[in-house]
Amino acid sequence: MKYNELVYQPQEDTHLLLDSIIKNIKNQKLNILEIGCGSGYVSINLLKEYNNLKITCTDINKNAIKLSKENAKENNIKIKFIESNLFENIKQEYDIIIFNPPYLPQDKLSSKHSIDTALYGGKKGYEITHQFIEQVYNNLKPNGKIFLLLCSLSKPKTSLELLNKFNYEYKLIKQIKIFPEELFVYEIEFNEFLKEMKNKKIKTIEFISKGKKGNIYSGNLKNKKIKIKQLIENRNNQSFVTIQNEVNLLNKLKKQSFVQKIIENTDNYFISSFIEGITFESWLEKNKSKNNFKKIILKILEICQILDIQKIDKKEMVNPYKHILIDKKENVYFIDFERSSICKNPKNITQVINYFCSKKINDYFKKFNINLNIKILNQLCKKYKKDYDEKKFKDIINNLF
Repeated sequence: MKYNELVYQPQEDTHLLLDSIIKNIKNQKLNILEIGCGSGYVSINLLKEYNNLKITCTDINKNAIKLSKENAKENNIKIKFIESNLFENIKQEYDIIIFNPPYLPQDKLSSKHSIDTALYGGKKGYEITHQFIEQVYNNLKPNGKIFLLLCSLSKPKTSLELLNKFNYEYKLIKQIKIFPEELFVYEIEFNEFLKEMKNKKIKTIEFISKGKKGNIYSGNLKNKKIKIKQLIENRNNQSFVTIQNEVNLLNKLKKQSFVQKIIENTDNYFISSFIEGITFESWLEKNKSKNNFKKIILKILEICQILDIQKIDKKEMVNPYKHILIDKKENVYFIDFERSSICKNPKNITQVINYFCSKKINDYFKKFNINLNIKILNQLCKKYKKDYDEKKFKDIINNLF
């Protein structure tokens, strides 16, 4: 095989990865993708070992693609080559995806030579690996496998944590020590949750946040953005109760425009419409219009009144900093109902008025020369809370503005 100074040459990590794959796959019809093929050494030798494989090789370095093609031709090996930055130009799914990423932490003295893309994985060394983990979902078949090489120099624990966050299962299949580093090869696959998402044709899953009860992801279903809330713990604990509670309440409110719509739910997760927007307090920082301010405050109060009438206590309205979203058209949405409950005497209006009267929010009222009479507002809320009368609700609004 040919090698040159413009392309990463096979080293201990290359041989470790190749040996690990050979020992963990069989000679069957598998469609394989190798990301960052370099000289083509891994894929060419895989096809020498197992002739039933169909392999596509990619590299961001056009010199690597050129050299790999020459090496494949010289060895009479048939491989498809694509110049691509990770999955940028990859359209299909594969049974196996192989990646020996650049993993050295960035050396400030390194040249801008093209070989740097094969060596340096970013400032910490793991950035390219993390991009791979975040992007690989769309191109791996439901029962597919990933063979990924990690290095002790680039904090492999952070990559494993990211795999956990994205619901991948993994096992260490080989490791070696080569001073000053240690190399690891992991075999990775989807857990049952991700397999379900793949089988439902959900694409582009992205991690949004982790809560006490579940993880939040976004995805794409039939060209529409969706939200996925996954139960973290098993159904024998309180987490199962709260996620089912949230589904029940959202279904109760499904005719209202201010909540996400449930698309599907199971014991372990639910899929809903995705609400694009910024938090209420972020909106307050950007807003410069008194009329818009009054309009949004009124919408929030009207939603709280609906919840009160429906006997749903939202519970977070004392400080709903991340539970109220405003979209570009200034529609108002309430999210996260897992702590909410049905009760005789909900306190949504009372709590949100207390929130408006807090110094943080009251300052925005003062900005538009709206002076809240906190004592009178509290008295009006007490009267309203007795029977949730419409007239008493309007009294609160009139006192605000």
